[in-house]
Amino acid sequence: MQSVSSIAEEISRDIAGPAADGVDRDARFPIEAVTAIREAGLLGALVPKDLGGLGASLTDISHAVRVLAHSCASTAMVLAMHSIEVASLVRHGETEWMRDFVSRIARDRLLLANAGSEVGVGGGGWSICAVETNGEQFRLEKEAATVSFGRYADCLVVAARRTPESVPGDQVAVLCFPPALELREIGPWDTFGLRGTCSNAFHISASGSTDQILPDTAAVQACTYVPVANILRGSAWLGIAESAFLRAQKVVSRQARKQIGETPDSALALADLVVTLQAMRDSVQSSIHDFGPLVDVRPPTRRESVRMDTVKLSQSQALIEIVIGAATICGISGYRLDSPDSMSRIIRDALSAPIMVNNGRIRRSNAELLLGVRNY
Repeated sequence: MQSVSSIAEEISRDIAGPAADGVDRDARFPIEAVTAIREAGLLGALVPKDLGGLGASLTDISHAVRVLAHSCASTAMVLAMHSIEVASLVRHGETEWMRDFVSRIARDRLLLANAGSEVGVGGGGWSICAVETNGEQFRLEKEAATVSFGRYADCLVVAARRTPESVPGDQVAVLCFPPALELREIGPWDTFGLRGTCSNAFHISASGSTDQILPDTAAVQACTYVPVANILRGSAWLGIAESAFLRAQKVVSRQARKQIGETPDSALALADLVVTLQAMRDSVQSSIHDFGPLVDVRPPTRRESVRMDTVKLSQSQALIEIVIGAATICGISGYRLDSPDSMSRIIRDALSAPIMVNNGRIRRSNAELLLGVRNY
């Protein structure tokens, strides 16, 4: 049986890579690669074996996201964002209904998407829409500012207030899926990077059983969603950085062959980038180690929360440094759109990193947390 890593490497090389430019150019969903991911069972990678999944580790899925990002950042982000939702359900879905649904993810190869953002609410703010219940049934309406690959997902995980009377911070996550889920597009996804994630804005109408409601979103976010998101997004950014570095390395190798006996100046610049690239690799590995096994659920300390948020900050900042440095090394061949060394898509995808959960908001959160931490 193939490992999760080897499956991802094959999909990256044979499917995601050849389609990547078209996905970017046409802003279309990377259906070829995601279909291959689905057929290989990777959507259930983090589902425990006793529930029908592959029982993969966070290290396994981190590597899968990383190698997919070598070829297509949009494909990598689809797997990353789906896996964040799966990890949250595996760790916090304690009811019989939730456990059955986790099993369905693996058995039916379901793709999950998040609908946390909301029109009129700043990035990272609490959802203002609310769940309305009638006995054991619920209904909700939401205008989501972005729903990554929402049209292609089998289930949306929708953030909302617990009741219309709830205070803003009393949030729940609701699993919504057809036929009791309707999406009406209210905004396009016309961006210069990560175009294949197809994160359109939608008006969401959903109903169903109250069994589909995952309570205490604050605990899910703190214990699982945020740390796993930082690790897997950081893994995608690492893959983008490695792709940029490889292109620069090929350019330097060509230059060196023309300057026998001399070390080109570009090689020195490349050596500087290695330092930052290695720091990115170390950051992912250490954060996985610090997070611990998926079965260990406990609230993070202030120090641990800062540590995990620092992963997001450092990875997103280092990525920009590497791709701009690599583009400088590549020179005009990297600047051209018709060159095999073109850095266009890589740079545009990389610039999403500080925007996906705004770095300024995370810095402010860390500043507040550090006020209560001694001897960090």
